[in-house]
Amino acid sequence: MLVFFEATEFARLDLYLDHARVAARAGQLDVARNVAFETVGHVSLEDPRAHMLLGQIAVALRDRRLFREAKGFLQFLRLGAWERRLDEASRSGTPDFELES
Repeated sequence: MLVFFEATEFARLDLYLDHARVAARAGQLDVARNVAFETVGHVSLEDPRAHMLLGQIAVALRDRRLFREAKGFLQFLRLGAWERRLDEASRSGTPDFELES
């Protein structure tokens, strides 16, 4: 039963993140941000992709607070490569909305 639950969670996670990423790339940043927040709050807090996406959306929105929070979660999860990618997006000002490290 646990394997089924985990598989369902991963499928939901991918579905939500794909939806948020498509919205972000289409310039629907508020929609993307809200879907990413829902993903973190209701699907998985531990998956770094949602925090990376929120950080990249923050760059596009020029939302420093959201950026700090997203980066803080990546730091908490001890994901240095993800942090560096997020910092690069911030420096360049051009997020790519990719979700891989």
